[in-house]
Amino acid sequence: MGQRAELTTPVEMVRYRGGRRESETLAKWQRLTCHTGRRTFATLGLEQGLRPELVMKITGHKSWASFKRYINITADVVSKEFHRVYGGGGMPSL
Repeated sequence: MGQRAELTTPVEMVRYRGGRRESETLAKWQRLTCHTGRRTFATLGLEQGLRPELVMKITGHKSWASFKRYINITADVVSKEFHRVYGGGGMPSL
């Protein structure tokens, strides 16, 4: 699917074995796995407003500790959500 979506940007994968650096560069679509899809679903599901418990149920995570390693909420998403809740007017006064 990644190939059909033309995800052709080169991605370098670096590993260290026995103190020796090994590097391999592949097209982004060649790096995609089912695990990539699972992580992407978890992050996008949360960003779109799915409850964390529901996403955990769908992905099969039993604990919050293991689930939170899957999600990658960007600074842009944090900013948009903050502005959605507080209307861009800053923090409410206490």
